[in-house]
Amino acid sequence: MTVHHNAIKIWQFDQKQKKLKYFDCPLGHIKRYILNISIDSIDESAYCGTRSGDILEISLSKGIYKRSGPVDKKFGGAVNQIISEFKHLYVATQDGTIARLDKKSLLIVGQTNFVNQGMSGLAASKSKLYMISDKGQVRSVPETADLKHTSVFMNGHFDEINSL
Repeated sequence: MTVHHNAIKIWQFDQKQKKLKYFDCPLGHIKRYILNISIDSIDESAYCGTRSGDILEISLSKGIYKRSGPVDKKFGGAVNQIISEFKHLYVATQDGTIARLDKKSLLIVGQTNFVNQGMSGLAASKSKLYMISDKGQVRSVPETADLKHTSVFMNGHFDEINSL
């Protein structure tokens, strides 16, 4: 699967012709600049983060747009990264918001905001979520804890960390 401005392509390998083929996922009237993608662990759905602060859910089995969220409101900044881990979606935004969304409803079930720190990335282990700020700080929180109870995991970079 690849994403870019206003387009989502789903790729398949044709074994007979030994070639990669793609088809465009129809988005209908939705016009979004798509920044990133996360595919759930059972390859059923893909979640695309947009520059306008919302998330598009795509059905991989049918290759179609399902819905967008969060249902209650868009995020204030661009969605820099999405992680589909555990039973939730975790979202890092440009305005410093880290949010936990329920996958079934796409409702925000927890969030916190780090003032003056854009969140540039997320990473997850078996039991923890790691948040990367554009100020070079890495924070961690157990998967079951409230997102407001983060602790500084690493501090000492003087520039943006792009990946963990």
